[in-house]
Amino acid sequence: MRLLQIEQLDEDRVRLLVNPFSDPAFAPRYATLSHCWGRDPFFMLTNQTKNQLTSGILTSILSQTFQDAISVAKSLEIQYIWIDSLCIIQDSDQDWEEQAPLMDEVYRHAFLCIAAAASAKSSSGCFRTREASSMVTCEVTTSWNDRPNSVYQIYNSKIWPNAFEHQPLISRAWVVQELQLSSRILYFNSNQIFWQCYDKVACEELPTHIELDQRTADQQDDSFKFSTYDYHHQPLIVDRAPPIIRKNEYMRIWCGILEQYTKCHLTFLNDKLVAISGIASLFCEPLADTYCAGLWIRRMPIELLWTRGIRDFPKPALPKPTQECYRAPSWSWASMNGPVSLSNRYLYDEDQDSVVILVEIKSCHATTKTGDVFSEVSNGIIRLSGFLSKMQLRPVPDSESVTHWSAFLNGMWLDDADDSGLPRVILDHKPPPDPHEIFCLPIVLCFDGDEWELECLILVAIDGKKDTFERFGRLTISVDEILADYRGSELGDENSDSELGDADGHVEVQSRDSAWHHFILSWSKHYTTYSSSEGNDSLDFKTIAVQGAVEISIE
Repeated sequence: MRLLQIEQLDEDRVRLLVNPFSDPAFAPRYATLSHCWGRDPFFMLTNQTKNQLTSGILTSILSQTFQDAISVAKSLEIQYIWIDSLCIIQDSDQDWEEQAPLMDEVYRHAFLCIAAAASAKSSSGCFRTREASSMVTCEVTTSWNDRPNSVYQIYNSKIWPNAFEHQPLISRAWVVQELQLSSRILYFNSNQIFWQCYDKVACEELPTHIELDQRTADQQDDSFKFSTYDYHHQPLIVDRAPPIIRKNEYMRIWCGILEQYTKCHLTFLNDKLVAISGIASLFCEPLADTYCAGLWIRRMPIELLWTRGIRDFPKPALPKPTQECYRAPSWSWASMNGPVSLSNRYLYDEDQDSVVILVEIKSCHATTKTGDVFSEVSNGIIRLSGFLSKMQLRPVPDSESVTHWSAFLNGMWLDDADDSGLPRVILDHKPPPDPHEIFCLPIVLCFDGDEWELECLILVAIDGKKDTFERFGRLTISVDEILADYRGSELGDENSDSELGDADGHVEVQSRDSAWHHFILSWSKHYTTYSSSEGNDSLDFKTIAVQGAVEISIE
């Protein structure tokens, strides 16, 4: 890890320290800079400028944002600063691979993070001209209950979330990790300076602070959700909970951070996993789990059920990314461009009994470029056994000319949307040209509070690779819907009422065992599984349930 030393001379100069931490006694107080690069060229560390930087340079040749950050650090008597483009050799892939895994240490151990929140490029600087009168709070003197002639401040209760809504820095993916790992942050926003640490947030308008327990629920919901202020408080409470609750809560926190992260933008798409690696490494111990291409192996069956961000709907699916910008296997959220939703509550609870896992993970492997599980991924594969069935998709244009998709599975067309209007078929990408190569893989049978549902992956066979598929979307199936179809086909069977409901076809599924039983019964009639074996293109579902499901790979 390198640092820039701010030399205390008449002229502002900085000097690059190549390996300062080789001395065990070296324990400096240093700042970091979180900023947007922009597209304009600026002075940075390269193999050509390395000697120049190690000898020392005038800060005047640096970009304005760097000059301002150094000025802030110097005014706070901080002698060292870390700036990414001046501490990592920008024309060396080897240096990047060595330095990137140190990011979590860089920000975790920094005394202060200086955030150039209002700057879209490095030449814009940290400082802004402001109207001082806009930061004066309104004070009212009045009597209230037992407090006669008291002075009260009137201010916008959403000053914190509103302050970051349109700041360029907040849309940058790397900033999620930088701010999440920092213990103290000084934000230079467009209208005023904000302060944030584990204990408080404050600003020029409200210089005292807004304590965590004084914020309204509305403020907490709308605030800067992936910030240290929200997420560093929660683990303190979580640590006192029983082990299973702690793991569930940490998983909830991880999902919240990840959803915010996927809303942000990356200049280099292959940084998708690297830019969140520092946070991921911190969750291994509290989750007691192993990380693989953005997912946690022990929770893998349910973790596979991510979707494109719910707020993206009813936008159509995007074209599939090209192989040139490969970031992760198709089963990982990191393979997607844009927001991802991990809001399924079954991700968080290991101790509830409203879920039946329908697949068995045999193995999970991802090849990384450095051998570190948190680094850039070059390929990945899951081997699992499950109940695979061919399916078809057809477009269902709605009233706003936005295409939903209906699925044909086990002899019936399923509803394209649930009661709330959300689509049951959520495609990651536009569908492939050959509809006969689409398959359904049930992952879990779960109770959502109102009814039992099947959560499934939509898979597409990979040409030339036996028993190998890639993920193409997610499908939610109402158990009531498939039971009603089965019930309708079984009228006249003297045993059907006792097995699947009353004479009107109504079914009341009250337990996990009951749901599993009905799942087996209802799917056995139409179930046709995928099989690569010659002369065996169909297999009875009950036989699979007894003998074991087909084994496939997903890349």
